[in-house]
Amino acid sequence: MDSTSPLSADRASPPPSGAQPDRDLVVIGRIRFSYAWLVIATLFCTSLVVQGLMLAGITVFDGHLLEALQLSRGELKLRDSIFLFSTATACLLLGSICAWLGVRRTMIVGLLVLSVAMLVYSTTPPLWGIYVLHAVLGFSLATAHVVMIMIVLSTWFAADDPRRGIALGIAVSGASCGAVLMSQLIAAGLEVYPYPTVFRLLAVPGLLLIPLVLWVVRPP
Repeated sequence: MDSTSPLSADRASPPPSGAQPDRDLVVIGRIRFSYAWLVIATLFCTSLVVQGLMLAGITVFDGHLLEALQLSRGELKLRDSIFLFSTATACLLLGSICAWLGVRRTMIVGLLVLSVAMLVYSTTPPLWGIYVLHAVLGFSLATAHVVMIMIVLSTWFAADDPRRGIALGIAVSGASCGAVLMSQLIAAGLEVYPYPTVFRLLAVPGLLLIPLVLWVVRPP
C-alpha cells in the first residue's frame, strides 16, 4: 500500500515488500474469510450507532427538550442546519484529517465526541449549548459517513474487485438499520426512564465501539 494512504498512519511497521501476510486471512474452525470483512463489519457497527443516533435517534427527544427549555420548534430545529453544515465541512476535510491522525484514531475521536455529547445533553444544556454540541457532532457523523467508508474500502478492495460493491452496501446500510433501531430503542427507553438517563445510556454504545475499532481497523 502507498505510504501516503491515510491508513498508513495506523500501521506500526510495514510488511516486507511483496509479502502477503497471513493476518489478512481469518480462520475460525473450517471457515476462512478475508480480514477485510471484519473491517466492513466494524464500519457497519459504527455507522449504525453514529448515523442511526444522529440522523433519527436524537429527534425522539425533541418533545422533552422543547418542554424543558421552553423553546419553539423553530429555535430547536436550527441545530439541524448547524449540524448539516458542520458535517459537510468535516467531510471536505476528512481526507486531510485521516492523513494526519490515521483512520483508526479519527474514528476513535469521533466516537469519543459522540459519547461526551450525549453526556452533556443529559444535563439539558441551554439553546446555545445545543447549537455548539451539534456543530461538534457534525465531525462525529463525518467519521462514520460514506466518505470515511470509502477511504477504508479503497485500501482493502481494488477498484475492479467485484466484492467492493457488496462491501460498500453492507457498510452503508448501517445508517438505515441504525435509524430504525435507535429510534425504537430510545422511544422504548423514554417510557421507562427520564430523558437525561436515556441520554447517559446513549453514551455507552460509542464507548463500547472504541475497543472494536482499536482491534480491527488497520491497513492491509
